[in-house]
Amino acid sequence: MSKKQLGAQLISYETAFYVLSDSADLFEISFVRPLMSFVGSLIPFVGSLMAFIRSLVTFVG
Repeated sequence: MSKKQLGAQLISYETAFYVLSDSADLFEISFVRPLMSFVGSLIPFVGSLMAFIRSLVTFVG
């Protein structure tokens, strides 16, 4: 393989890597972050639900 071919090969690998990392960033922005904020908003709700169930159990028991 000549140096020119090797350089072209490396550039194509680099381009593919950048495209992959860009799509990974897009995936994170469009999917992971909303999911995290959704889970974050669920945590207080679950906590209050548990407290409610606990108070029901102590009230009934």
